[in-house]
Amino acid sequence: MRHWLIIGLIYSTFIIGCQKETNNQPDASFNFRGDTSTVIKMATYDTCTLFNSSINADSSFWDLGNGNISTDKNLVLTFPNPGTYAIKLTVKTNEGQTSSIEKKVIVLDRVLKTIIINYIQWDTIPNNNPHFIGVWPSSPMADVFVLVQNYAPGDSIVPGSGIMPDSEIIYQSPAIQDVSYRTFNPIQIDVTDKIVVDKQLVLDRSFVISLMAKDNQGVIYALQTSRFGGSTFYIREEDFANNKFTVVSSLTSSLEFDCKFE
Repeated sequence: MRHWLIIGLIYSTFIIGCQKETNNQPDASFNFRGDTSTVIKMATYDTCTLFNSSINADSSFWDLGNGNISTDKNLVLTFPNPGTYAIKLTVKTNEGQTSSIEKKVIVLDRVLKTIIINYIQWDTIPNNNPHFIGVWPSSPMADVFVLVQNYAPGDSIVPGSGIMPDSEIIYQSPAIQDVSYRTFNPIQIDVTDKIVVDKQLVLDRSFVISLMAKDNQGVIYALQTSRFGGSTFYIREEDFANNKFTVVSSLTSSLEFDCKFE
């Protein structure tokens, strides 16, 4: 009887030890904005927290798939460049046991699809408006086009033309001919090239939107540019779930840049 009792005690101790070891095994887990799926999406320069929901973990190690690593428990994630990145979390116990989980993050650009010129106004008499100094076409009709430049620090606008000579031209739309100096019917320009609207450049006003006009003498004027003093330039809508990103520039005229996440 005593022999069987000793065997029973040894067996019970073995079972308890195995259960204790099993219960201490780490289990790596994290979610992205509450999303627990294995493939997640975000846009460039977006920020969000990766919430570490691992079990039995004493330390964490993140590999962000772009050369960056972190040992923080929770992590604020942002990517300046589009692409697909493998995010790997490895957790470890003080006893050296490890567990890992990997998810893909697809980072998308904001791509310009449509430009809407909501309205156009200019004064045919130069500097006639005492509240605004502008050099515009003296004729009531002109060809108009949209110019986008990446502002180079220190560059200045050439008087009259509105062009910044040292700043890269990102996009120039086709000219719309014979537009009236008082146009209040919206004009839509479909953009077929892939033009990336960099959110960071928009926020620091380096993404410069200009509405240009060419008169019948071939002289080019800036009807409006987002770098003019007093101009309104802002992100009106950013809705990742519904695939909408809209930038607006307005002063005497109004332009709307409608983008999709791609």
